[in-house]
Amino acid sequence: MNFAKDNLNKGTVLITPIRVTPASNLFEGLFGVFFRLRGYKVKYFLCNQELNYCENIANLSRKCATCSLCLREQKVYTTTFKTDNVYLSSYVSRIDIQKIKNVVKKCSFDKDEDYIFEGVNLKDCIESGVMRYTQKSDVILSEDIDLLRKCATTSFLLAKFIIEFSSKEKIYKLISSHGIYSSWGAIIDTARVLGIDSIVWGRGYIGQGNVLFGHNRAIQDDLRNERSDVFDDIELTEDNLQIVKNYFFKKEDLKSKVDYINYYVGISLDDFDIEGFNKNLSKYNTVFGMFTNIPWDGQVFNKTEAFPTTIVYVRYTIEWFKQNPDCLLVIRAHPAEVSRDDSKGVTFEELLYNEYPQLPDNVIFLGPKNPITSYMLSTKIDYAIMYGSSMSIELAIRKIPVIHTGYLFTSNKGIVFDIETETDYYDKLIKAKNHSLKFTEEMYKNAMKYGYYWIMKRHIKDTSTELSNLNYVSFNFSNEEEFMKDEFLNFVFDKITSGKRIVKA
Repeated sequence: MNFAKDNLNKGTVLITPIRVTPASNLFEGLFGVFFRLRGYKVKYFLCNQELNYCENIANLSRKCATCSLCLREQKVYTTTFKTDNVYLSSYVSRIDIQKIKNVVKKCSFDKDEDYIFEGVNLKDCIESGVMRYTQKSDVILSEDIDLLRKCATTSFLLAKFIIEFSSKEKIYKLISSHGIYSSWGAIIDTARVLGIDSIVWGRGYIGQGNVLFGHNRAIQDDLRNERSDVFDDIELTEDNLQIVKNYFFKKEDLKSKVDYINYYVGISLDDFDIEGFNKNLSKYNTVFGMFTNIPWDGQVFNKTEAFPTTIVYVRYTIEWFKQNPDCLLVIRAHPAEVSRDDSKGVTFEELLYNEYPQLPDNVIFLGPKNPITSYMLSTKIDYAIMYGSSMSIELAIRKIPVIHTGYLFTSNKGIVFDIETETDYYDKLIKAKNHSLKFTEEMYKNAMKYGYYWIMKRHIKDTSTELSNLNYVSFNFSNEEEFMKDEFLNFVFDKITSGKRIVKA
């Protein structure tokens, strides 16, 4: 297949992988080729080791090795897809680079204006970059100032690149992954301020990495900003209901393969006194289940004004249960979360016990490897509490009332009980305690409709590539003709070029 086809320059498509790792950037490579064969000029922005820090670096002590491997992958990527690359140094002068470094060096990052670069507020990008690295749910200036400056330098440089590039060449569309953190986030946020139309992509859990898209913002933001009108017209036919039930209820199976990853594989039911646990539940008037997210992940995507951090949410919750001993709270840790041997990162368990070394008698913590899965726990509770867990839709489909303090894709859609303030939270908990907080039939219908929308319309199957656990297996085409007829690539291309949201009709 000839990836070096001449373009007709109908407009410039800027694709921004920044860094390249095996398999993770295949979509961008293929889609760039597809645009090129359709007559568009396509340029790729790659780091080329010109950024001193990015989210590909998980450990600063191994930075040199990480960057060297990434550079090698960038060269392979360039050769494979015949990419026309652009780099930071081609658009941002050495003088501007030094100015940015000097500005960052003087910033204390204790006020909001320190995060603003040429009119673009990059605070969320910079702080999320720090949290992704430290894997902690908050940014502590006294501990994280050096990392803050690294992330800020990256964000400011990339914002400057987009400003300079767009001043010299009109961007028809910008395509990027993630749309968050100090690298991709800075690019997308700057593009939005400049009025550049951008598409953010990422692979979800459904199937073998079916693809979701965000529009001018991170996918998570795009999903949260949707309201019930996106699913109002979905009919709850028997077939549609079955699709939703088949997917969500099959996830209960410890050997389920409906998602590309199953966190419960290998759990043994013999390692826990389930009978004693069940007996304890019967002592309480009302049983609540808390389903946690990984703390730093929840903080990045789910914070609200009332609950800006995971720990604030935890404090309010535990304090209420201390005052209401006739209610039981069972906390189920995220199954992907395991204790770390090094000092990096904080698990929910560590966060919880650092704040409350001795839990109240009516609060039980189940670790990530506990044989009582989230699905098993859901059958034993009256109400669910959460900050930012995707379990919200799964529990609503099981007709369990969900009290949601964070901001997630199920928020503001008539599916969960959204919490606006601390007072509102306690009011909802009191109503739940008295069993007067009711999950309505309308909420159930909304949950089922959104479940269908989530599975069938938001997650789009990638027919161009065969993957196994997100690893490349093979392409599903053998020549240019088959490639240009690919269903997935044509669907996404048509949506982008017509200016429509990339959602199945």
